[in-house]
Formats: sequence, C-alpha cells, structure tokens
Amino acid sequence: MFQCSPHWVRPNPLISKTVPDDVKWGLANIPFYNKWYRFLLLWTTSDGLLPQMRKDPNLHEKGSLDGENQRIREWLIGNMREQLEGNEELLAKVTLAFPPYGNRMLRDMVCISASVRIWRVWK
Repeated sequence: MFQCSPHWVRPNPLISKTVPDDVKWGLANIPFYNKWYRFLLLWTTSDGLLPQMRKDPNLHEKGSLDGENQRIREWLIGNMREQLEGNEELLAKVTLAFPPYGNRMLRDMVCISASVRIWRVWK
C-alpha cells in the first residue's frame, strides 16, 4: 500500500449529511452569515485547536504534545483500529509518529476502511 503523504484521519459523521433548508436559506439571504459560518468552520479547526499545540515539558509520551493531544491520539487510533477490524499489522502502517494536528487532518469516514478492502486483495 502506498501513502503519498501521511495524515491523521478524523471521523466526521456530518460529512455526508444534507444541509438543512433553513441553514441554506440563511447562507443565501442573511448578510455576511455565509462569511461568519465559513470563519466558524475555519476557526474551530485552526486557532480553536491552538491550546493543544503547545508542548507540555512534563509529558514524555512519544507522538503527543500534551495530555489532551495524547487523548486525541488514542481516540484516533481507536477509530482506526475499529475501521481496520482489529488488523494490528495494518494499524501499525497507518499510525503516525507525529502528533495529531501536526499537519492538516483528513475528515473522512471511509478512507481507512477502504484500505482494509485493498489490503485483503493484495494479501
């Protein structure tokens, strides 16, 4: 399996949801609401995460910056393990050495489980 550049993958159950009509109406009709909404989406995944990006000098866990970042790392690995159906060999290949949010996070619900199907074909 080839991975061009590694990314942490965060499950996002909202990715396939339909945008409600009232939100669509607001985006189209309320002045500057669309710009505020876009800023909100950006802020929560950038500056909103800044506290988790500061290194705790007392934490010596490899691949984490602080306790919250370590908790997120364990949660992400747990999600990957579930999608990989417990395949520890494949989990070792997709688990990253750098901290979560060390680069842009993929938000997806199927890319890890798709790798299981590919893995089965190649095995």
